[in-house]
Amino acid sequence: DIQIVIAPGRPVELLNNPSFASDVSGWSLYTSTNNGANTIGSGRTTTAGEYDSAPAGYKLVCTNNGVSSSEIQLYTTAAFSIRAGVKYRVFFRAKATAAFTVPIVQWMKMGSPWSAYYSASAGATPLITTNWAHYVAPSTANATTNDARITFYLGGGLPDGAVFYLD
Repeated sequence: DIQIVIAPGRPVELLNNPSFASDVSGWSLYTSTNNGANTIGSGRTTTAGEYDSAPAGYKLVCTNNGVSSSEIQLYTTAAFSIRAGVKYRVFFRAKATAAFTVPIVQWMKMGSPWSAYYSASAGATPLITTNWAHYVAPSTANATTNDARITFYLGGGLPDGAVFYLD
């Protein structure tokens, strides 16, 4: 499950279908082709071992990670309201077939001009290992808005040929 916490506070499920029980409609994947970035076979998986909590998880297969972090982005399609100066923590479970550090997990504007709505906190870029584990991505909102999304920037970080699993 993916939870967003307003610190200090208790975890609050803000995403629809956070366990991917029915589909992945709350998520979208962007892959730039500028530097050869490419992902395949991405989406909901119900294969045992590819999710941590039944009945499903998200699977992203990276064939080429490109050059910059923005070349592969996994992001929420629902808009969230955030407040400037408030500390947020995104909790999630994940693993990969090769360990890597997520370049950036951040609050972004839902549309153009794709502004960042956060300042990173220490430890904001988690090291994803090959075993299922809990991760946290802390940040502080630098704007008050109702059009924020969560974006996992994976380009340049997720190794070529690796598979990333999110649950």
